[in-house]
Amino acid sequence: MTSIDALGRFRPFTIGFDRLFEDMERISNINDNYPPYNVIKYGIDSYIIEVAVAGFSKEELSIEFKDSVLKVEGKKLTETRDIQDFVHKGISERNFVRSWTLGEHVKVKEAEIVNGLLQISLEREVPEEEKPQVIKIS
Repeated sequence: MTSIDALGRFRPFTIGFDRLFEDMERISNINDNYPPYNVIKYGIDSYIIEVAVAGFSKEELSIEFKDSVLKVEGKKLTETRDIQDFVHKGISERNFVRSWTLGEHVKVKEAEIVNGLLQISLEREVPEEEKPQVIKIS
């Protein structure tokens, strides 16, 4: 029994926590290291995710953000190249799906490809009504 299976036994007692268990199961099933990526924090509330997408065009990449999950998918449109006889093939160019669960109020700002890296800019924008309030003492 895996640790996730053990947690699954508690599902009947955790009403409304389905998303938490789904995220834990998704995270526990990650055993692929492709494609490599970086997560960079700059400033207090800003992040960049860099994904190595060598060999992929913009048309072969898709980015989806739904229910706090950011998903990057790469699908090669053409399987064959003009040159078939590789002496060495070190660039994989295989299809992939990579996902990240983003924290509350984290928004995707933009995405661009720079030098073979897909760069996705993120920023946490906490609404004014949820920011801490300073109460004056009279």
